[in-house]
This record gives sequence, C-alpha cells and structure tokens, in this order.
Amino acid sequence: MSDNPRLKFYEIIKTFKEQIVSLLSDSTLELNDSDRQKFIRKFNNIYEKLMIAKVANSKLAIELFHDKLFVPYGQEIINQNDEFFLKNTAIFFGEDINSMGLGDLVEGISNIWPQLDNNNKRTIWRYILALCKVADLVVGNGLFEKLKAENLNK
Repeated sequence: MSDNPRLKFYEIIKTFKEQIVSLLSDSTLELNDSDRQKFIRKFNNIYEKLMIAKVANSKLAIELFHDKLFVPYGQEIINQNDEFFLKNTAIFFGEDINSMGLGDLVEGISNIWPQLDNNNKRTIWRYILALCKVADLVVGNGLFEKLKAENLNK
C-alpha cells in the first residue's frame, strides 16, 4: 500500500468494494438474485463515482467522508456499534456526499448487515475504521486517535 494517505484511502476503497462484491456473490447470503445483482451494481456504482471524484479532486471525497460520516458518527464507528449500519441510511447525508455515493455506502451495508456473520461484520468494521483513520490523516485534525483514546479510557 501507498504511504500517501490520499492514495491509501482510494486503495482501501477499492479493496473494500471488492470484498463487498465477493461477499454479495456468496450464495450462502440469503438474497434473491435480483437483490443480489442490485446490491452488486450499487457498490460498483459507488466505487465508480468515487473514482470520478478522485480524478476531479482527490481530496474532496476524503474530506466529505471525514466531515459528513466520521465527524458526526465517529464514536459509533470507533465503538463498532452495529446499530450504525441499521439506523444511519442516506437520509443522514447531504446531497454533496450522496453525489459521490458515500451515503449509499452506509445504506448498502445496512441492507445486508442483519444477514452477515460476526466474521464478515468484523471485516467490514476493519475497512470502515481504516478509511476513517486515513481520512483523518488527510484532514489532519487527530479526531481518530482522540476518539480511540476516549474509547480505551471507558
């Protein structure tokens, strides 16, 4: 992986998308075929939107992810609160973040979250935490480490 936090963010997004698409393709996940294909298309579309945004302004999507997702929901994310994926759908995000598909990302995960086993949930949390940490490095405000320390002190 790259040492450049911006590039690392997009590398994580790519790997995360591939992991989700692989998970959705798994026949043990109880989805009908049309939903399975719809969710795979949605995650591929999210990825494509982010890649287009990256070309236009590589920092913008990262800043939006940080400011609209991590800042307001950072404690839930650090705590790995499963309810985050069940109650925070695209309604919570403004038009700017939805135009890049980041609100759709949470909504898409919320659609499959109840069916996932603990191992797959942990994997998704690792990706979300990595994205938050790298986005925080790009923005440079130290929120990730602060919330992590607060969580450890509880």
